[in-house]
Amino acid sequence: MNNTLTFANQYISLGWRIFPIHGIKNGVCTCGNKNCNSSGKHPALVRSWKEEATTDKDKIADWFDGREWLNIGVATGKESGIIALDFDSYKDGAFSCDEMEIECGGYITDIACIQNTGGGGQHLLFDYPEGESIGSRLKLREGFDVKADGGYIVAAPSLHKSGKHYEWDDDENPWMKELEFLPEGAVEFIKRHVDNTPEFVTEDEPDQTPDSMRRLRSALFYIPADVGRDEWINIGMALHGAGLGDQAYNMWLLWSSTCPEKFTPSTMAHEWKSFDSSRGIHPELIFKIAEKYGWEDPARHQLPEFVEEDFEQAELDESDIYYGVSAVYEAAKDRPEGWWYGAAVFPGAKIVIAGAPKTGKSQFALAMARQAAVGGEFLEEKFTRPIKTLWLQAEIHGGFLSDRLNMLIDTRELSTDELCCLDENFACTRRIAKNLMDDADLKWLAQIIKRKGFQFVIVDPLINFAPGIKESDNAEMFGLLSRLDKLVEFTSVALAVIHHTSKGSKMAEKVQNYDRFESIRGASSLRGWYDSGILLEKEKAGKIRAYFEVRNREGIEPMTLRLDKKERKWVIESEEVTKDENGAYGIDVAVNSESRVDCLVRVLMEHGGQLPRAQAMAEFKKQTDEAGKSESTFRDTQTMAINQGRVKRDKNGRISILTVINLKPSGV
Repeated sequence: MNNTLTFANQYISLGWRIFPIHGIKNGVCTCGNKNCNSSGKHPALVRSWKEEATTDKDKIADWFDGREWLNIGVATGKESGIIALDFDSYKDGAFSCDEMEIECGGYITDIACIQNTGGGGQHLLFDYPEGESIGSRLKLREGFDVKADGGYIVAAPSLHKSGKHYEWDDDENPWMKELEFLPEGAVEFIKRHVDNTPEFVTEDEPDQTPDSMRRLRSALFYIPADVGRDEWINIGMALHGAGLGDQAYNMWLLWSSTCPEKFTPSTMAHEWKSFDSSRGIHPELIFKIAEKYGWEDPARHQLPEFVEEDFEQAELDESDIYYGVSAVYEAAKDRPEGWWYGAAVFPGAKIVIAGAPKTGKSQFALAMARQAAVGGEFLEEKFTRPIKTLWLQAEIHGGFLSDRLNMLIDTRELSTDELCCLDENFACTRRIAKNLMDDADLKWLAQIIKRKGFQFVIVDPLINFAPGIKESDNAEMFGLLSRLDKLVEFTSVALAVIHHTSKGSKMAEKVQNYDRFESIRGASSLRGWYDSGILLEKEKAGKIRAYFEVRNREGIEPMTLRLDKKERKWVIESEEVTKDENGAYGIDVAVNSESRVDCLVRVLMEHGGQLPRAQAMAEFKKQTDEAGKSESTFRDTQTMAINQGRVKRDKNGRISILTVINLKPSGV
């Protein structure tokens, strides 16, 4: 168990609600923004820390196990039962503990649990006062905040951007010392310094409301004012940089006043004056934040102005257009080599393998990688040739990686040629922390692919390689997928990403309505991105149901799979698959007639006693009955024929006759 997870479990044992915070890696916030204004202090892996902060041990393990780089956030307030006084006494002119004790008329530091922040500040923690309701207060005095309802602190052993860790005082930590109630004098002090009456600038300049101002105001008031302090400050800085003078300040005051527990006019004027326009934040930040809350930019619905002269003078790019009948032949020249199931995997393919937790996504992907590396058979379809494959993973510790690999790779049963092929064409990583939203990490992956000649890369799981990204945010997902597009375009690699499906009733409703692929997190972005989608659903008795959505070939029918640990491979369970009146696949009782087995044997005899599986299936479909023309029926027929000892399949996927008995006349 890593140190961060150990501390996280200790915090929840105290009843404190916690959640993950971005950490610091190589001096930079793990959100990937090198200019982050809240390095190592803002939430990661959650959409709403207020709703998702928890004391659930399993959820804590999901977040922190294997992610030592994360920092820990502790939600303060009534639900966690704590209140924190946040002093930045190291700053010039900052309000100090001694000054507060003088104003409160009593001791504070002597009874508090004390945490040193790593940046020179201190958190003084107390039991939440009974019968009170205290919201978080920002800058009651210079360098002094109160973290209570609606607030949070970063907790040990988190790493500060200074390079130092947050630490508890040896004898003043919450495990050695029981929390004391915040003294009444301190409670009264906090209440005295809360002023919810906004002070507006009222100079005589006219109120100008151009379209840009209306657009800015429209976006701002879509954002709830109870955002975190850092985002609140960033919004203020963005308004300050909008060049609207006092109108922007008044707008900030009006918007902030919708959240009285955070709105402190006595400090806002000071904050506003401290903003430096030359080093400020672009107003576009406000539009980006507003879109997360459902705001639609009216400018997007405005049509561009067409100027005929511009069209006539501009250089015309026709490289992506095919003309006339020749389009059929010209387009065919661009067709890539198909490696598996025709066009399900090919150079430049983008693939998503998705499913709920514990559906075997990683094992499925690893089995596919292993077979791709040796040009072997996967789900009864042979890879056309060995493909150099990299499994890029971020979940399994290097020391335990061999256990996972041994489940699917039995070196004792591989031929010398297969062992050599596997050594040459298969590679995997230890658990690594890379952020594909970071240019340096994306270039690292491109360099590995190019220099080592990898043709097929599996990213497992996608979300671990884009920490902090919100899958439900189309803009953020589009940004990530655009970067992956650039990687694929530059390297021509076939890229498969492992991803999760949504949980809860909404997913169940989508599955019930046969809109299964909409259950993938970020589906509205991903479904327009991938060439091939594979969705895994867990069934009874350890079986997995696989569904396929393939753009560049006829559909692959659903399959019921089982991981055969003895054979160390995924096998397809025998079943009859049909479509119901809604066009959805359902499973009936297996129907494999003797006449279909005879038909398969006859096909093989007509072609010299053996055929590659794909050709055997094509010929079988020509001769069998109408109800037997599906891929699943062919699989069932083949299985029955093998079980009867009439045919066999070799490692290369060729089907050949063993015995011929009771052949019926041609025609079924």
